[in-house]
Amino acid sequence: MSSGQSLTVSDAWWSDKWIGIKANGTKDMGAVHFTDVRLERYGPMIVMRGAPEILLDRIESLEARSSSYGMGFLRATDRIGRLRAHNLKFVGAREIDNANDAFAAICLWGKGAEDVCRDWEITRFDLRNLVMKKGRRYRNADGISVERGHDDGLIENGVIRNVSDAGIDCKGANCRITQVDIAGARESLKLWDSSTRHGRIISRSPRFAHIIVAGNNGQGPIVIDQLECHGDPTRPVIAFEGTSREVVIRTLVAPKGQILYTADERSMSASLRLNGTKVL
Repeated sequence: MSSGQSLTVSDAWWSDKWIGIKANGTKDMGAVHFTDVRLERYGPMIVMRGAPEILLDRIESLEARSSSYGMGFLRATDRIGRLRAHNLKFVGAREIDNANDAFAAICLWGKGAEDVCRDWEITRFDLRNLVMKKGRRYRNADGISVERGHDDGLIENGVIRNVSDAGIDCKGANCRITQVDIAGARESLKLWDSSTRHGRIISRSPRFAHIIVAGNNGQGPIVIDQLECHGDPTRPVIAFEGTSREVVIRTLVAPKGQILYTADERSMSASLRLNGTKVL
């Protein structure tokens, strides 16, 4: 791929490769469109840098593999003008080797000043089996991973099942997560500095906590309209990790005896309001 060159893939069926399109050495690509694509026993569909527009629609990846470039549909860094990802199905084939890297079905990646997107949506998705093997390194495999700089986004109408780490790990500012059903994660959501306004979240049987809240750079409270917690009531609704953030859950549905929160020593200034009552 060369700078400024657009990429369109439609009505494709790919199988048995470790990577689809490797364009992480090309800066400032043209528009990227993938529609009606089926992947079987495949690594990441596209690994890329910036583009004015990325469109992914009606994509499925079955018996999906990992590679040294990640896995899933998209791993993108640098400046993205507009991202629309709809109607996605992902089923991982086997556990990922324990590695010092992060994996996700969609990874908006990067930590630099140019790694930004302020117009993005990920909707109508079914993501299953993103699991890293146990080993010396942290088992960092999420359903969706959003780094800082990817702001004003929407994640809506999706199912995530069986992941090593977070169902959704979101560090973007002013993002909204709603109508998602997550089961079998370490934590269903990990909300960082500025992920602030959310709708209905269903969290089932997390291994550690339903939601982790971390970071101190956000402005205003994190608000969740409705959180439905299922499974072991000893797994806390919120685990505060090194943060002084305020969290408001307008409607909490949880089993009898549900532990409401845990807070480490760095989170003594955090606060939590559930169903109109301040509990921390």
